[in-house]
Amino acid sequence: MRTRPQRTRCGFTLIELLVVVAIIAVLIGLLLSAVQAARKSANKAKCQNNLHNLGIAFHNERSTTGAHFATSSWKGALNPYVENVSKIYNCPEDLRLIAVSGGDAAAYIRVIGPPPYANMGNSTVFPIGSTSPRSRPSTRVPLTVPGSSAIEFELTPSNNNDFDDLVLLLEPQPNGTTRVTYAKGDGGGTGNFGGYKYELLDSDMNVISSNFTHGQSSDVLATSSYGMNASAHKLSFDDGGKVLLVEYTKSLASVVGSGAADIPNWSTLCQPRHTQRLNVLYYDGHVEMNSAKDIDPADTTINFEKWVPTNGP
Repeated sequence: MRTRPQRTRCGFTLIELLVVVAIIAVLIGLLLSAVQAARKSANKAKCQNNLHNLGIAFHNERSTTGAHFATSSWKGALNPYVENVSKIYNCPEDLRLIAVSGGDAAAYIRVIGPPPYANMGNSTVFPIGSTSPRSRPSTRVPLTVPGSSAIEFELTPSNNNDFDDLVLLLEPQPNGTTRVTYAKGDGGGTGNFGGYKYELLDSDMNVISSNFTHGQSSDVLATSSYGMNASAHKLSFDDGGKVLLVEYTKSLASVVGSGAADIPNWSTLCQPRHTQRLNVLYYDGHVEMNSAKDIDPADTTINFEKWVPTNGP
């Protein structure tokens, strides 16, 4: 009896291929999760190190000058005592940061005027950075200062999206500030787009220039992911357990006392960037991971224990 030769299979079935693809997808997902977790852990440690070094700089400044600087100018006061001026103020998990090679600008452009477009509104604020949906890196102006960059804006949605309404030049300065220059106006000229008025604002939305025009420059302090206790200038040896710096939206945390300006907005101003917790630097130099509730100044007991200097606000 003649037997038929058996056929040898030289390939994979569709089901086998799908199984392999599924396994690879699961492995990639696990790997990406591990990489993401490692990155967040490293960023948390870097943020804590920033705060630790800022605490050292704070006490070095006091030991050197023997004076209590005005808290509102704390970044400028600490600049001479930190090695990496532009980056030490920045938490890597701070999504508000506007990156500039060699430095960081903490500024916004406010556009004011009668809008020809219904969706503009009478007053619109744009962050100065490539992270804005209305802006992007520009090559329209020469970069002569090492580490400088340029940003171009499309201030209204249009069909061409040519991003030629406004071009700003950002140049890092030796003292840690960033110089913001109005380099080009509408269509590459010198005029404002649509006859609008521009205001240059700092990170706390304070007006730096109320009429920012072509050719004008202003120096902006490096952006900060941290806010200093507004009563830090009154902290003393007995205040080791009081908050000195906290992850915050503004450069000053005005929360000391029951009527302090920032207390009603504490939940939005504090920034728990690390798995719903935030890094806090205390006056004695140690850094803790706290929840927003742990140091909530709206609680009168916490306000007194964590924020108010021994000598009073």
